[in-house]
Amino acid sequence: FIGSNIIAGLNARGMTDIIAVDDLKQGDKFRNLVDLKIADYVDDPRFVPLIGFAQLHHAHYKCSVYFEERTINGWPVPYTLEDNECVEVIYIDHNHFHMCGDPDTGPSSPY
Repeated sequence: FIGSNIIAGLNARGMTDIIAVDDLKQGDKFRNLVDLKIADYVDDPRFVPLIGFAQLHHAHYKCSVYFEERTINGWPVPYTLEDNECVEVIYIDHNHFHMCGDPDTGPSSPY
Protein backbone atom coordinates (compact mmCIF):
# COMPACT_ATOMS: atom_id res chain seq x y z
CA PHE A 1 0.00 0.00 0.00
CA ILE A 2 2.75 2.47 0.92
CA GLY A 3 4.88 1.44 -2.07
CA SER A 4 1.98 1.82 -4.50
CA ASN A 5 1.35 5.36 -3.19
CA ILE A 6 5.01 6.22 -3.72
CA ILE A 7 4.85 4.86 -7.28
CA ALA A 8 1.62 6.84 -7.90
CA GLY A 9 3.41 9.99 -6.73
CA LEU A 10 6.35 9.30 -9.07
CA ASN A 11 3.90 8.66 -11.95
CA ALA A 12 2.25 12.02 -11.21
CA ARG A 13 5.68 13.63 -11.71
CA GLY A 14 6.05 11.90 -15.09
CA MET A 15 8.36 9.08 -14.00
CA THR A 16 7.55 5.65 -15.45
CA ASP A 17 10.95 3.90 -15.48
CA ILE A 18 10.27 2.28 -12.10
CA ILE A 19 11.12 -1.29 -11.06
CA ALA A 20 8.75 -2.64 -8.42
CA VAL A 21 10.02 -5.35 -6.03
CA ASP A 22 7.39 -7.08 -3.90
CA ASP A 23 6.11 -10.46 -2.73
CA LEU A 24 2.79 -11.01 -4.45
CA LYS A 25 1.96 -14.47 -3.09
CA GLN A 26 -1.34 -12.98 -1.96
CA GLY A 27 -3.32 -12.17 -5.09
CA ASP A 28 -5.12 -9.18 -3.58
CA LYS A 29 -1.86 -7.22 -3.25
CA PHE A 30 -1.48 -7.03 -7.04
CA ARG A 31 -4.54 -4.80 -7.42
CA ASN A 32 -2.55 -1.92 -5.90
CA LEU A 33 -0.14 -2.00 -8.87
CA VAL A 34 -2.63 -2.54 -11.71
CA ASP A 35 -3.29 1.12 -12.57
CA LEU A 36 0.31 2.27 -12.08
CA LYS A 37 2.91 2.75 -14.79
CA ILE A 38 5.98 0.69 -13.97
CA ALA A 39 8.79 -0.45 -16.23
CA ASP A 40 9.25 -3.86 -14.63
CA TYR A 41 8.30 -6.10 -11.74
CA VAL A 42 10.64 -8.43 -9.82
CA ASP A 43 9.73 -10.80 -6.96
CA ASP A 44 11.64 -10.62 -3.71
CA PRO A 45 14.61 -13.03 -3.43
CA ARG A 46 13.78 -16.58 -2.35
CA PHE A 47 15.34 -20.04 -2.45
CA VAL A 48 14.40 -21.98 -5.59
CA PRO A 49 15.35 -25.69 -5.70
CA LEU A 50 18.03 -26.53 -8.30
CA ILE A 51 18.76 -22.82 -8.78
CA GLY A 52 19.53 -21.37 -5.35
CA PHE A 53 18.57 -17.88 -4.22
CA ALA A 54 16.94 -16.07 -7.11
CA GLN A 55 14.41 -13.43 -8.02
CA LEU A 56 11.61 -14.08 -10.50
CA HIS A 57 11.64 -11.35 -13.13
CA HIS A 58 8.21 -10.77 -14.67
CA ALA A 59 8.56 -9.40 -18.19
CA HIS A 60 5.38 -8.69 -20.14
CA TYR A 61 5.33 -7.30 -23.65
CA LYS A 62 2.52 -6.05 -25.85
CA CYS A 63 3.23 -6.19 -29.58
CA SER A 64 0.96 -4.69 -32.23
CA VAL A 65 1.32 -6.21 -35.71
CA TYR A 66 0.02 -4.18 -38.65
CA PHE A 67 -0.45 -5.98 -41.97
CA GLU A 68 -2.45 -6.08 -45.19
CA GLU A 69 -4.71 -9.03 -45.93
CA ARG A 70 -5.98 -10.18 -49.31
CA THR A 71 -8.53 -12.98 -49.73
CA ILE A 72 -9.03 -14.37 -53.23
CA ASN A 73 -11.95 -16.70 -53.90
CA GLY A 74 -12.61 -18.28 -57.27
CA TRP A 75 -15.74 -20.31 -56.64
CA PRO A 76 -18.73 -20.00 -57.03
CA VAL A 77 -18.27 -16.32 -57.90
CA PRO A 78 -14.73 -14.97 -58.30
CA TYR A 79 -13.94 -12.05 -56.04
CA THR A 80 -11.04 -10.47 -54.16
CA LEU A 81 -11.40 -8.96 -50.71
CA GLU A 82 -8.64 -6.58 -49.51
CA ASP A 83 -8.22 -5.23 -46.02
CA ASN A 84 -5.36 -2.72 -45.75
CA GLU A 85 -5.77 -1.94 -42.04
CA CYS A 86 -5.44 -5.28 -40.23
CA VAL A 87 -4.11 -5.19 -36.67
CA GLU A 88 -3.34 -8.07 -34.33
CA VAL A 89 -2.19 -7.57 -30.75
CA ILE A 90 0.10 -10.20 -29.21
CA TYR A 91 0.89 -10.40 -25.51
CA ILE A 92 4.15 -12.12 -24.57
CA ASP A 93 5.06 -13.23 -21.04
CA HIS A 94 8.76 -13.89 -20.54
CA ASN A 95 9.21 -14.74 -16.87
CA HIS A 96 12.73 -15.77 -15.90
CA PHE A 97 15.02 -16.01 -12.87
CA HIS A 98 17.94 -13.79 -11.86
CA MET A 99 20.39 -15.34 -9.41
CA CYS A 100 20.97 -13.29 -6.25
CA GLY A 101 24.13 -12.55 -4.35
CA ASP A 102 27.44 -13.80 -5.65
CA PRO A 103 26.71 -17.33 -6.93
CA ASP A 104 29.58 -19.62 -7.83
CA THR A 105 28.99 -20.53 -11.48
CA GLY A 106 32.34 -22.20 -12.05
CA PRO A 107 32.86 -25.79 -13.30
CA SER A 108 32.43 -27.28 -9.81
CA SER A 109 29.20 -25.40 -9.17
CA PRO A 110 25.89 -27.30 -9.10
CA TYR A 111 24.20 -24.35 -10.85
